[in-house]
Amino acid sequence: MSAGLQELGFEVLPSQANFIFTQHTALPGHLIFDALRDRDILVRRWDKQRIKNWLRISVGTMAQAEQLLGVMREIVSPETG
Repeated sequence: MSAGLQELGFEVLPSQANFIFTQHTALPGHLIFDALRDRDILVRRWDKQRIKNWLRISVGTMAQAEQLLGVMREIVSPETG
């Protein structure tokens, strides 16, 4: 999932936990968060200045990771986002 997000323009912090902490290099976190929520994908986001663009994404099954990456492609693509 980390590699797939990086291919889509996300910065992903190293993690050995069951979640990924990531931000897109061009899109604000609140826009991605809202677009995911509209598609019934829930992630965590905070309004604190230092981390307001970062998303905490829990790692689930392979199918869930593939679904997330597919939706992220739609969100970050200028044609479909």
